[in-house]
Amino acid sequence: MGGNHLVFLMLLQWTVIGGGICERNVEGVLHGRVELHACHRPQQTVRRVEWAKYKSSSAPRLLYIFDQPNDTSCFFNSCQNIQLIKENMSLIFVNLTKEDEGVYQNKLLLNYRTAESCNITLSVLSPPTALRISVSSSNCTLTLRCEVRGQFLNLHWFWNGLLLLPDDQRISISERNLTVHVSNLNRSDWGTYTCRASNEAGTSEAHVNITDNSATLCQDNIQEEEEEEEEKEQLSTKFLYLSGLTLGTTMLLSIILVCICKNENGYKEFISSQAETSEVEFLPYLYADFIKPKALQQAADEGELAEDFTKVFYSTAE
Repeated sequence: MGGNHLVFLMLLQWTVIGGGICERNVEGVLHGRVELHACHRPQQTVRRVEWAKYKSSSAPRLLYIFDQPNDTSCFFNSCQNIQLIKENMSLIFVNLTKEDEGVYQNKLLLNYRTAESCNITLSVLSPPTALRISVSSSNCTLTLRCEVRGQFLNLHWFWNGLLLLPDDQRISISERNLTVHVSNLNRSDWGTYTCRASNEAGTSEAHVNITDNSATLCQDNIQEEEEEEEEKEQLSTKFLYLSGLTLGTTMLLSIILVCICKNENGYKEFISSQAETSEVEFLPYLYADFIKPKALQQAADEGELAEDFTKVFYSTAE
């Protein structure tokens, strides 16, 4: 009996202190799946497997107990989110939450009435949170800093939806891509800047709109831009003037061509109508003039014949 009590006291002390033969760290992704492996021992030498979780500095709270050959006990509704795999005595989380973070203890009770334990620290990776973008400007340089909460694997900057790369000599990115400097600031740099932080768990963005009210431009750039705007206005005025002149000339030529076409068509119609009238009225008169001389000639001939006949008749009678 005394030996049994001694073993029990040793196991109790081991449990309270939380010591073990190994220490491991495991990281899982929020709402993902993760497996905590048990201490590696031949299964035939294991009599009992216990999984527990520490709550602050207090004693661990039991989650699972597995007794050979096939007796499993689950505590504190652990079976809803945590599964015990009997084949390898591992603990599997099927839907990780932030509440699952902590230190877990795996204890093996062997056939020789000895115990081995291992403490596993589980951390849950959550998506980073891009809180805001702080803005400052001085000496013609715009400085943007992305404030991020949580761990991030990548951080990228965008300007008006386009990936911002340090290809331009005026742009520099530092401090793990958290800070962007834009030197020699001009109006073309205005727009919406976005910092996008991401890791395996997700992505988060913060935005800021840079205008003349939020940043100071360089005076040299302002003068150059004003001169460029004046040149653009002059070119625009010349273009409008030439366009109006071209349009007016085109319209005038079109009107002249339309008038010429109308006059030509009217003249053709007039000639055509005159030709038709001449054919209808002129031919009869021409024919009449042609007939009348013939009739007169016949009448004259008949008169001469009659006169000759009269002369002959009277001469014969005498």
